[in-house]
Amino acid sequence: MSLILGRKFTNPSYFGWFNRAIEPLFENQELVTAFRRAQIYDTDEHIKLLGEKGFKTLSDYFENIYSILLKPLEAKKRSGGKKAPQLLDEETEKVCEYARQYREQKEKNFSIVAVEELDHNVGFDEREGRNSRVD
Repeated sequence: MSLILGRKFTNPSYFGWFNRAIEPLFENQELVTAFRRAQIYDTDEHIKLLGEKGFKTLSDYFENIYSILLKPLEAKKRSGGKKAPQLLDEETEKVCEYARQYREQKEKNFSIVAVEELDHNVGFDEREGRNSRVD
């Protein structure tokens, strides 16, 4: 969370919500590795992996969670009377949806790369089960 929001957190009451919200991101090992490397080596690898727009979107979701935790009454007023737990659940769900879409995009890209690799390495006749030898 410190990497995403650019600040340190000392209040343990935030940790539970942040852990719950960030958990879906950790279903993707590539993201885990990028966040850990960024944390250890002080790089922006995670931003490059997510893209500027994706990182901004994710940051906004977590900034909203932080704002709700920090100022629950203000958040309630802005939302038309929704209580903090409901608002936190809604923001957490946005992170879950982001993680799902990220995973689906990576799987789609992996499939495209696999097909391109197959096209490069295996001829049409071989793919179709035809004997490509001429007797």
